[in-house]
Amino acid sequence: MTSINARVRILVFAYILIERVMKKSKKHQVVKDFKALSNNARLEILLLLREKRLCVNALANRLDVSQPAVSQHLKVLENAGLVKGNKIGNRVHYSLVPNSFEESFSTLKKLMRGGEIICATKKINAKIQRNARLSR
Repeated sequence: MTSINARVRILVFAYILIERVMKKSKKHQVVKDFKALSNNARLEILLLLREKRLCVNALANRLDVSQPAVSQHLKVLENAGLVKGNKIGNRVHYSLVPNSFEESFSTLKKLMRGGEIICATKKINAKIQRNARLSR
């Protein structure tokens, strides 16, 4: 669980930096992606969908979360363009959208240098260093 929390912290700091660095047109999609990824349940859904297509009930059972909660998480992921649903019979099976993360992660890569996030201000840099010390 620690690695997911660490990812969420990185995504929050990346969001702050993206807000300051990117053009509005690209920024909108990247921010949507990172907001969608900022929730542990949604990260777990993406990990499960990486393996195979699943319907809402299968995801709910595997995550031990209610079906309405999974549906809401899938709606956020779908609005961000990270997953897509295909109706098969009376169920919708969800899968990852190929290359949907490519632009967002290439942007994050540009913001990273040698494993450290390039900070626009000293204040953000201090927060990152303080959180890094706390997570050790």
